[in-house]
Amino acid sequence: MPIDTQISSFSISAEIWNNGCTELPDLSALAIAVKDALAIERRFDKKVNLRNEHRRYTLLCDRVQGIVEELHYRGNRLNPDLVWTIDGTREVPRARAYLALMYVLVDWMRALSPADKKAIPYARAPSIFFPPEHAKAHLGLFDFLSRHARISSLFDLAAQKASIPGSGIRISSAECQQAFLVRHGLLRKIATQNCGLVDVLSIE
Repeated sequence: MPIDTQISSFSISAEIWNNGCTELPDLSALAIAVKDALAIERRFDKKVNLRNEHRRYTLLCDRVQGIVEELHYRGNRLNPDLVWTIDGTREVPRARAYLALMYVLVDWMRALSPADKKAIPYARAPSIFFPPEHAKAHLGLFDFLSRHARISSLFDLAAQKASIPGSGIRISSAECQQAFLVRHGLLRKIATQNCGLVDVLSIE
């Protein structure tokens, strides 16, 4: 897990997501790259046509993040709703706490039985892009997790994963819990406004 990662979380209206920005006609709509990336994800799930797909998927994720950065810097149409920094703030925990939480969540979901997996409302939480039509299901996952009996133990595991003994880098369970609550709040806003979400990662 990179130590010096910053994550900027952008909510994006369905109009811009699906149709692009009229002020930047050379910039393709996010929906185009996302559609191709989601198709690859489905092939991953079925374990078919995997040759070169991982590389193509990475390029598409880079393209999605690049479009959002263009909308932010060149189009001046977007500002991040949240910035998860290296050092964190009083309002937003360190990026490392959030990333560790996502890693632990992935491991936990993979270990579930097929029957338990059917109870999970949404399985794409660790992704970096979320179309507007996924907003309610994404929120549903965090609602589900907030009521789950094991949520506290997931915070504990995330804290262990994020901390590096002897390095001075220590993440607490409370900080991982705060990361969960902050993300949950953002997802409520996005679901209410029918927006998409993109997390732009940068290594400082």
